[in-house]
Amino acid sequence: MFGVGFLEICVIALFALIFIGPQKLPDFMRQLGQFMVQARRMSNEVKSSIEAALQETDIPSSKKEDKPIAQKPLTDTPAPAESSLAAVVKASPLAKEAHAFDKAMQHLEEG
Repeated sequence: MFGVGFLEICVIALFALIFIGPQKLPDFMRQLGQFMVQARRMSNEVKSSIEAALQETDIPSSKKEDKPIAQKPLTDTPAPAESSLAAVVKASPLAKEAHAFDKAMQHLEEG
């Protein structure tokens, strides 16, 4: 689990017992558990919102990868970067402003 062995867990528990104290340790562990549940819930919400945004923009997810790259025909190659950028710009108003700013800066640098 996270590359932490039994000995490391025992050392962490010993330090927690010394610094937090035996009276406050159960409350601390309960608060830590609640924090972990909330962090996992927020992580799942962010993950689901990113997946929903990917589905809206028709960008293929890595989960849908069913064939190894060597077995894919050339017709399954990904779209060029410009069309991917167009999909992102279409999906986000903030991205539209950033893209317009980049184009304006390129135009100023050229001229």
